[in-house]
Order: sequence, then C-alpha cells, then structure tokens
Amino acid sequence: MCEKAGCLKEVGPDFYRAVLELPDLEMTEVIFDLVRHQSGYLKKRILKDGEPAATHFIQNMLHLVISGHIAFDEYGRIAFLKPVGPKPTTEMQRELDKRIENLEPLITDIIRKVLPPDLATEA
Repeated sequence: MCEKAGCLKEVGPDFYRAVLELPDLEMTEVIFDLVRHQSGYLKKRILKDGEPAATHFIQNMLHLVISGHIAFDEYGRIAFLKPVGPKPTTEMQRELDKRIENLEPLITDIIRKVLPPDLATEA
C-alpha cells in the first residue's frame, strides 16, 4: 500500500549513520513530537500500565523512525512509509538499539514535561 502511494523511504548505511549522528537537540525534537502526537494513547497507557510502559512505547516508535517505517509529514502528522534499501548490519542494529536504549531517561523526562503533572507521576 505504501509503495503504491509513493510513500517510500530510502534507507541504508548512510541513513543509519545519520540517525546515530543526529545531534541530541534534534533527537529531543523527534521525541517531543512523538510524545505530543501520541499523548492521548500515552495517558491511557500510563494509567493502565505505568510510566515505564509509556517510555517503552516511545522507544518502540523511535525504532520505527530509525528503520524508515514512519516519519512526520509536512503537517506534523505521522506518515507510514515503506523502507527501500538494505537493513542495518547486525553491528549497526546494535548501535541503533543502544542509542534508543540510552534515550530512556530523556524520553521519561519529556513524557513528564508534555503530559499533565498529576498523570505523568501517578505510576
């Protein structure tokens, strides 16, 4: 479906390296956008499963971003894409996974800043 609609994302070593080298400020903006976009779901998730589950959800969303499956369109909406190109090597995938894992404290902090204070700390 994505391919027929022309929603393709070129991926490959250069794309994955660019993700790894993305400055923290830009990564923070991506996380803020994801949290804002998913705030309704995150509120429900926190109430049901606690704040760590919400953080894990955003980490999963970041995996979709760095694999070329989703991006934000020109209107700030999530666009679903079909990645075209080679998947990351095992070593590159480990580096990408580590980058997202290391973002956990930042993601939690952003969730607490974006969501209502009483909700983000109930867990």
